[in-house]
Amino acid sequence: MKSILSSLLVLIIVSLVISSCKKADNSVNSDNSSVDNSNYFPATVGNYYKYNFERTDSTGIPVTGIKDTRYQSPSGPAGNGVIYDIRQIDSITSNGSVNIYTSFFRKGDNGIYYFLDTTGFAENLPPEFTAYLPYLKIDQELLLLTSSLKDGDKWPVFKVNLEQGITLTVVDVEASYLGNENVTLNLQSGTVTRPAVKIQYNFSLINPLTQTKQTVTAYGWFVANVGAVQWQGNALLLDVFTRGEINFADSTNTGSENLIDYNLK
Repeated sequence: MKSILSSLLVLIIVSLVISSCKKADNSVNSDNSSVDNSNYFPATVGNYYKYNFERTDSTGIPVTGIKDTRYQSPSGPAGNGVIYDIRQIDSITSNGSVNIYTSFFRKGDNGIYYFLDTTGFAENLPPEFTAYLPYLKIDQELLLLTSSLKDGDKWPVFKVNLEQGITLTVVDVEASYLGNENVTLNLQSGTVTRPAVKIQYNFSLINPLTQTKQTVTAYGWFVANVGAVQWQGNALLLDVFTRGEINFADSTNTGSENLIDYNLK
């Protein structure tokens, strides 16, 4: 047990150098105690979204591009055997190259669930850690957005636990509803201002020996009957929420995505 915990601590130190990302914002409406059941994440085959895309690495060098998101019918179950409502195809064009990512999500009783691809998590483990993979229990889905929101709401998004005799949480992601806020969308058809719900997501890496936390943060804005219109914050979290994958290589990067066009079916 001691050897397992020690190796995990080495993984934490080596694999993830945390750079906390915060966005100062005082414009959230604190008097908005609840929101109705508006459709903040339309899940319809054929929906299309286009975003300005930016990532900035630890040296401060920005990489910009365009992200096209399309909702398609799933051709079969995802890696966890679940058949999802939507297969999401994201095409990111940057510096003359195109990268395509596939993710899956469904609408459940409690909200929007994404299949969580943990391939990136395993690929970032050092070779000597491979023997300990059976002791890690990683949630197979993440809860992006709950079906109803009220003032002060928080919910668990996903966890990674170390289990061997006892259970220790080593990755804990939670979300908080911060209220409503007007957002300006610079759409290709013109500039519009819409009310949006603002969600804060915290990704905490927990030292299993001392239980101390290191946390990175990202924010998402969702407009009723449109969907996600803005993302800002740590790129590790943005990859989780916009690609459905864990990529520790992005843990020191920041990024943003801003909606510039959409077509809903």
